[in-house]
This record gives sequence, structure tokens and C-alpha cells, in this order.
Amino acid sequence: MEAYKQVFKLGLMKAFQYRADFYFGLTSVFFPLLIQVFLWKGMYASAAGGTLYGYTFAQMIMYACFACLLAKIISPGFAYEINEDIKNGGLAKYIVRPVNYKLYRFSEFLGEKASLILCSLLLLLIIYTAGGYIAYHSVNMTRFIIFLPVVCLAVVLNFSIFYAVSGIGFWMRESSGVLFIISLVGNIMSGGIFPLDIFPHYLQIFFKILPFSYTNYFSVSILCGTAHTVQILYGIAIQVFWIAACWVIGERIWKAGMKNYSAVGG
Repeated sequence: MEAYKQVFKLGLMKAFQYRADFYFGLTSVFFPLLIQVFLWKGMYASAAGGTLYGYTFAQMIMYACFACLLAKIISPGFAYEINEDIKNGGLAKYIVRPVNYKLYRFSEFLGEKASLILCSLLLLLIIYTAGGYIAYHSVNMTRFIIFLPVVCLAVVLNFSIFYAVSGIGFWMRESSGVLFIISLVGNIMSGGIFPLDIFPHYLQIFFKILPFSYTNYFSVSILCGTAHTVQILYGIAIQVFWIAACWVIGERIWKAGMKNYSAVGG
């Protein structure tokens, strides 16, 4: 375990080493958010009763703020690094060491994300407190407390999903394009851009069968107050189920891929 603690620290140092990139990455959240503000403002101008899909304008902007920040927290940038390790032979140096590559990547992922998670959670708390009075005329801090462990599970779940997906690199010479498409589609299906409520009912059911919605949409629905006690308990159980399922699926994909892996370079 000591080795993984050191990897976590290295990831943390790496994040602070590129502070300009860190701050730019954090502020870049607000550019797509600004586009959404203008988009929804135009749509709500012609909305009957001042609501769309069960959200008022203020509530929709609150959702967009939460979803954009959470999408930043759980973003799977490590998958591209794994792709490079497989393609260029860098994976070989981990095979010959007494370390588990998955735990190594997970420790580094957490280290690189730690400062971003803390800053994003602070921003979320500020937006939740200030925006709550505007959109809902009250603030329920219990929901924010429940939200914290749910976010931790969302981070682990998204890592598990994309670690499994990154295994396609064993069978594809260049899989970065596929990873990008899966990441983009996954972000949409997770509710990272728009709430899933805007889609037809049959698509909502389909999205909720898949694990993506339990990373972003479910977490944000707790803050927005649209998930009730039974739904929260059910959602947490589904998160745990998908973490275990993706972990096992990922192990099998990687086990099959390693049988055909031949290191070149590295």
C-alpha cells in the first residue's frame, strides 16, 4: 500500500506542478455554462408557465452549474494515458514491477483529481447555498452532506467504466478516437450537459439502465431535490453494483488483452 500512497502523492504534485493548466481547466467549465445560459434563456422566453421539463429557469441553470462542475471532477483523462501505455509499450515497465497497474492508475488519478475535487466541491457549496435561495427559496444542507459520499462513488464508478473501456487498446492500434466518442456520448447519457428529463421517456429508461447516469445525473438530482430518500438509497445501491460489475468486466478485458500484448518501445 505504501507504493500506492507515493503514487497518490506524485499525482498530487503533478497537479500542482501545472497550476496554470489546473486553473484554466477549472475556469473552462464556465464557457459551456455561459452558452447554456443563453440557450435556456431563449427557450424559457416562450415557455408556458415559466417551466420546461419540470424545471424553472433558475433551477435549470442550477442543474447546469452542478453538472458542469461534476463532469470536470469525474472526467476520464487517464484513459488516454493508458491508451498511450498500451500503444507505445509503456505498459511493459509496470508489468515487470511488483505493482497492480489498475491500482497504480487509480492512485495517480485520485492524486491528480484531489485538488480539483476540493476546489470544485467548495464552488458547488457556494453555488448550492447562494443559488438555493434563488431557485428553491431554501437550502437543505442534509442533501449536500448526502451528496458528498455519492460523488466519491461517482468518481470510482467513472474510473471503473473507463478503465474497462481503455482495454480496447489491446485490439486497436489507435483507440483515442473511440475513447473520445465514448467519453462524449457517455457525458450526454450521464446528464453532464442536459438533464435526462429533456429526453423521451423510453430514452430516459435506457440511459438509466446503463451506469453513466449514476455518475452525474443521479448525483446532481440529490442537490436539486428531485431525488427522494428511496430513490437515493436505490441509486447508491446501483452505483455500488455498477462499480463491482465494471471492475470485474475490466479485469476480464485486461486479462484477455494481456494474453495478446507485445510491448514495442517503452
